[in-house]
Amino acid sequence: MEKKYANFILFFLFCSLNYFFYLKTFDSDFIELSLEKKELFFIFIIFANIILILLFIVIIQSINKMILISKIKRYRKELRKNYYQYRKKFRELTARSKLKDRVIFEQSKQKSLNSLISNIAHHWRQPLSVVSIIATSMQLYEEEDLVLEEILKNSKTINENVQYLSSIIDEFSKNLTENSNIKKEVFRLDFILNEFVVNNDFFDIEVKLEMLDTYSLYTYKNELFKALYNIINNSKEKLNERKIKDKKIFINVFQVDKNIIIKIKDTAGGIEHEILNNVFEPYMTTKFKTKDVGLGLYLSYMIITEQLKGTIIVENTIFIDTNTKEEHKGAHFIIKIPRSLAHL
Repeated sequence: MEKKYANFILFFLFCSLNYFFYLKTFDSDFIELSLEKKELFFIFIIFANIILILLFIVIIQSINKMILISKIKRYRKELRKNYYQYRKKFRELTARSKLKDRVIFEQSKQKSLNSLISNIAHHWRQPLSVVSIIATSMQLYEEEDLVLEEILKNSKTINENVQYLSSIIDEFSKNLTENSNIKKEVFRLDFILNEFVVNNDFFDIEVKLEMLDTYSLYTYKNELFKALYNIINNSKEKLNERKIKDKKIFINVFQVDKNIIIKIKDTAGGIEHEILNNVFEPYMTTKFKTKDVGLGLYLSYMIITEQLKGTIIVENTIFIDTNTKEEHKGAHFIIKIPRSLAHL
């Protein structure tokens, strides 16, 4: 509104001045003036108009500047007000997020603890049952029937089962201790895989490693080695257990975006269909009869998903060996992990 009034006043002054000069030209005194004086008068009128126009421009610019400063002050005040409101809101959301993270962390710890206890209970159940059955059967024997040979045999069976129970505790304790001391480091993936192939005795099993590059990673080296060892060792045991003639393990590594893909497949005939979808669950194990802990694939799954922030899936596949052109059937593990855990 100020700008509108200022424009009106300046326009009024401009018109009034020119009207005054116009009336002056009809004055008798002006008519009697010489030609030179009349020219000077008109020149004065022109300069007066120029000065008035310049004054008009300066005043308009000053008014615009004042209006702009006023708007800036108003916007700055609103921004400051919004800043404090957003800052308060951000603090509230941060506090809620921290509380939520704390709750999720506690729930995760409780879930891990429950899983740990369930695993121990699951693997202890059968050995304890064996010990209980032997002890009960020994109580049912009459005194004359308890020969030394039978006692020694039962004692040996009890001792084997007790040792198995102890091995389960050792395995879990070792896993928990190693998890508390792990650290990220830079390493080359080809070194790990070549070291694994060289330092492990595969006997008559052919291991084929295919990599497009050396692939330097920044992640938990020992944990990745442990996860790959469990998976490859599982394939190795299946090949030997099923007495496969053409024993082969294929390892293929390549990069997609910022992730490393590791594919492991064997010629062991695949995983039983009824347990394929549950093979990473802690209860799903086929190694109990061999007195092994049977947690390899479960631990690999936990390491890859929880610590390495990756994914792992398994499927049965039929494929052709590119060298021999022979068709094979086996388990196919597909692992995807970030190449760097720097920001995770």
